Amino acid sequence: MLDQAASRQLAEAASHHKKIAELASAEFPGYELAYVIEYGVYGLASAIASE
Repeated sequence: MLDQAASRQLAEAASHHKKIAELASAEFPGYELAYVIEYGVYGLASAIASE
């Protein structure tokens, strides 16, 4: 079970991923697969966190 701090960080990370995906979708409106952008954001964040 997650403690309160971990739960808060998880919620903040999810909102950050969503915001980055929204910005990317706005920048590339012709790219209709928004879930691919969101998955890419998640992968990027995971790669940076593992460094």
